Formats: sequence, C-alpha cells, structure tokens
Amino acid sequence: MIVKDIIKKVAKILEIKEILEDEYLDSVGDTVSITEDEVTSDVLITSDWLFERNSTLDKVFDLVNLVFGELGSEYMNIISQKTCDSDADGKIDYADLPCFLRATKVFDIDEHKVRFEMFENYLKMEESGTYTVFYKIKPKFCKIEDENYDEQYFDFDIVVYGVCAFFCLTNALFDEHEIYMNIYKDKLSKISNIRNFYLPSRRWQ
Repeated sequence: MIVKDIIKKVAKILEIKEILEDEYLDSVGDTVSITEDEVTSDVLITSDWLFERNSTLDKVFDLVNLVFGELGSEYMNIISQKTCDSDADGKIDYADLPCFLRATKVFDIDEHKVRFEMFENYLKMEESGTYTVFYKIKPKFCKIEDENYDEQYFDFDIVVYGVCAFFCLTNALFDEHEIYMNIYKDKLSKISNIRNFYLPSRRWQ
C-alpha cells in the first residue's frame, strides 16, 4: 500500500476535510518538509514540535512514520540481505549494510551457513570471503509516494488505526484517542508473536 493511501484512509475515518481533497494531497506530494533525522518517537510525543507542523497533512504524515517505526522495532523483524566482501580479517562494517540493526544469519559464497560475531561497528566471520548477510533493519523514513510491504502479508489497518489514535492524542481528542488506541492494540495483539518479513533490498533504503 502506498503511504499516500494510508493518509487518505486516516483522513476518511477522522473526517479531515483538508486531506480528503485529493487535489490538496496530490499537490503536496514529496514536498512535505520533514527530514529523516526529525522522525523519532521522543520528538513526536514529548515536545511541541508536532503541534507546530505546517499543515494537518504534515502531522498525519509524521505519524505514519512513527507507527511504521514502532511496528518495525517492536512487533516485526524486517529482514534485508546483502552480499559483501569482508576485509582480510573477515570483518564487514555495519556501514556497508543499509539500515543495519542486528544480524540474523550469514552464508558463505557456497551457501553454507557460517558463524559470526557482532561487535560495536562491524560483523566478524572466522575468515575473509564473500558473505550474504541477513539482518534486521531499522525502519527507514517513508516518503508519501513510497510503497511499503505487500498487502497480502500485512494488515495496513494496523497502521491506519495507530495513526488515528496518535492524531487524536496530539489534538486533545481523548475519547476518540481511547477508541482508536483500543482498536490499534487489538490488531497489534494479533501479531504479538514477532514475524519475519523478508523484503527486497529496494525497500526501506
């Protein structure tokens, strides 16, 4: 599902008129001014930063990223993979693995599973070589036109109701917040057993 469609569904549920006008949303496109470094739950929830965004669309867009981040960090293992050459000591720097969070398994060039150790800034195998590293990634900042996940594997209503809940909270709509938060938590409970999502390398990069 495209991020823009998630925003439109949130707007329909909450009856946000300025977003419901397709021409308005389409005209904004990728010009939303938020930067990747600004998207953190601490900033969004504990400061006045979110309340000072330029438009309602900006706020909803920010919250889509917040919810995706929460899902990816707490409820799903989003797995990427990359084939890399190690250095002479069998090391691969995390900087060479986009959005690296934690390695899950490593295979050598012959597709044999190999042992590895994780250090502060690098992954180390027992010898040098070419390795395919499978690793959990940190959810990356979304743009409005991004398409994330495959709908047959992922219930996008989780994101939609999460955004609805946080939007109501930031607008002091506490009764509505409780309603949508309960729906969000109910849907989260159905994926309480962490699942692995193996994504093509073009996603979240």
